[in-house]
Amino acid sequence: MKKILLFVLSTVLVGFVANAQQEAPISPAPTPPLKSPFFPSEDLRSFFTILNTHTVSVDRSGQPKIFRGMEPREKLNEIYKNNITDVLIFKSRSSSSAPGEDSGEIEKAELEANGVRAEILPMPWKDIEDPYQPCADTLRALKYMKEVDESPDRKMFVHCTVGEDRTGMLVGLFRMLRDGWSKEKAFFEEMCRWGYEHGNPNKPGSDVVCAIRASLTPLYLEIAKAIRNKRLTWKNLSAEETPERVCYSIRYLKRDIGQFKCPISTEEMDPEQLKEPQPEPVCNEPEMQSLGGTIQQLMQFLLTQPHN
Repeated sequence: MKKILLFVLSTVLVGFVANAQQEAPISPAPTPPLKSPFFPSEDLRSFFTILNTHTVSVDRSGQPKIFRGMEPREKLNEIYKNNITDVLIFKSRSSSSAPGEDSGEIEKAELEANGVRAEILPMPWKDIEDPYQPCADTLRALKYMKEVDESPDRKMFVHCTVGEDRTGMLVGLFRMLRDGWSKEKAFFEEMCRWGYEHGNPNKPGSDVVCAIRASLTPLYLEIAKAIRNKRLTWKNLSAEETPERVCYSIRYLKRDIGQFKCPISTEEMDPEQLKEPQPEPVCNEPEMQSLGGTIQQLMQFLLTQPHN
């Protein structure tokens, strides 16, 4: 009897294990890390090999003070060799990454262990529904950049993942505040030039470019509007109340971005990183979903109704 029971149990166990093996999901192959195809600026190539590295501001003697680029990854030694004192990590942890991966925390810890200040300000690149927090974190990042820019003994490196979209938006706004650039000049000559949305021909249109045009670009335009209206200035950027005062008024994002769409950049790119260029994306651009837009639509509807 005991032998029969052992035989039955072993048969059931073998069947259970075999079934579990058949139903176990196959783990997908790991996605290779994203890379920017842009070389560093020519005048920086003897100092940096980190892709997409460019000068953002210089000191009074003309020496570079703030740099933008792709995340350094295995090239953190270039941060140390170039006497960078501060690193701003401007990105959110990917929802598909493993714990501790792609969050910036590992990089931050290594930088600080080597005497470099590092700050992570989380920033999404898509699906921005409530713009308050992304706006506030953008203003905090700009304040940090200003602090370094005005400190004689500090140098900064700013990055997100590939140094194109979130970094591009941030530096575009910095150019407007510090250098007096228009929103058009900042968008096309800074952001698009170094790979913002379709400026990088590798970016998938429907998956990435359209998502940026629906979230990040509208946020850029709203903050640019605050700069144009003098609600946000280089001077008041340092005030503690500025993020709340400016960002609280941005309750909705206007999704119709008009002319603010990037052509493919003409800057030099690494042929090893280039793929077949993606076609110009066709994105759905819904009308502005705001209280003002809703009221305007309601008024137009009422005016077209017959009077009794």
